[in-house]
Amino acid sequence: MEVPNDIELVLAIVDLWYEHRNWAMQFLKENLSLDRPEDILSKPYRGYHSIGGTEWFYRTHGLGVDIHKPHNKGGIDFDFFCPDPNDWQLRDFLVKQYNDGQLVKRFYKPLIQDNDRWENAVAKVV
Repeated sequence: MEVPNDIELVLAIVDLWYEHRNWAMQFLKENLSLDRPEDILSKPYRGYHSIGGTEWFYRTHGLGVDIHKPHNKGGIDFDFFCPDPNDWQLRDFLVKQYNDGQLVKRFYKPLIQDNDRWENAVAKVV
């Protein structure tokens, strides 16, 4: 298997981020019985909570939500009214997916360990 370059790896993370954002919005609606996913920002749902019957937790913040499993595994952090990720959200997503075993570790470990390398690749993509 050929090792992808840093830009290819970041592009793959961006694509995965969009897929997970869509999944997360549907997941919130279904598991919290919301009319719209952004309803999680209303007062009864604000804060940090477990999502009953699942291994997932969420934390609301400003105009967004962070969904994850324990120990910073899986999930995604996004803002409802900003459809595209920023560099911080991508980095957080990368770490969560890496910790959850969803990424090829030998490909992504260098990007996690070398912040300059990550920032250079992201700057060319985002």
